[in-house]
Amino acid sequence: MSQDDKKDALKANLLEFEQQTRTTEKGPENEKELTLAQRFKTVFGLAYMPIFGSLFHPIYTMVNAAVLGREGTDQLAGFGLGSLTLGIMVISIQSSFSFGASTFISQAYGAGDLESCAIYRNRQCFLNACMFLLLLIPQLFIHDIYIAIGQNPEIAIYATQYVHTVLPGIFFYSQSQPYASFSSSQRVTWYTMASTITGTAVHALLVWLFYGHLGWGFTGICWATTFMWFTRFAVNFGLVTFGGRFKSYDNVKLFSRQTVSLLPQQIIMGLKSMSMSLWGWWAFDIFTLMASYLATEIIAAQTVMRSIGLLTFMLPVGFASACGTLVGNSVGQGNF
Repeated sequence: MSQDDKKDALKANLLEFEQQTRTTEKGPENEKELTLAQRFKTVFGLAYMPIFGSLFHPIYTMVNAAVLGREGTDQLAGFGLGSLTLGIMVISIQSSFSFGASTFISQAYGAGDLESCAIYRNRQCFLNACMFLLLLIPQLFIHDIYIAIGQNPEIAIYATQYVHTVLPGIFFYSQSQPYASFSSSQRVTWYTMASTITGTAVHALLVWLFYGHLGWGFTGICWATTFMWFTRFAVNFGLVTFGGRFKSYDNVKLFSRQTVSLLPQQIIMGLKSMSMSLWGWWAFDIFTLMASYLATEIIAAQTVMRSIGLLTFMLPVGFASACGTLVGNSVGQGNF
């Protein structure tokens, strides 16, 4: 069978599968004939759910800041420093690196190669686990790092507790991101929205239980945040695996030689994604780092402002995700 015949067969399989599992996220089959208004409608149709879901992302930081504001400035400042540490040294790097998988998944989907979409997802899960282990090393010594760079010892204790308690949840979040990219790159955008909203709801409930009912104080806030990240993974994984929207392949398994094969191209794409995404994230967080050397009250105030400021990033995130998906699909279809 020639290469063209294989491509035609893949597209036929894709069309058949889409007819069986058609959703509102799927755009017109011939996008070359769309008018400008229809193109805007397509982008908005893919963007509004990620935007709505993204608005819930920073709510956990706002809840934590509001609750810890009653405890005292040291605990609020410790939360701010710990959250900043995870943001700069783990989440920003992990997320930016993981975004690279969306390029391969969206192009494979556009080409009708649904099996490769699952393969790229599994490979990114493996790569994210490796990246997390590398990023974990400095976090094990984070208290000594805080003291070495001149942070307040009392605040450093709370920040260290927050970092070490929340890290397991961040690991599961790193595993959630390939599943989120897998679904959104195939124009199923409500999975990520559902995981973010559910995680926010679970966090609020656990803050009430751990902090309000059981009286765990700062420790309760830390554990509620950890379970929030785990919940987002569980929802994404559950919807992708058991939601019935995506076809499963018996020969595509997470724990297989296939997952650890042909990794260099995906690693390079992840590093390129990092080189484009990190700077804006770090530029935003540098103000909190600068405030950490000032009075405790200023650190606490900056923590609150950082939590509110995160909301301003959410609208562009949704549109960027939609445009990235459409571009990748078009490239996969050969529609340049």
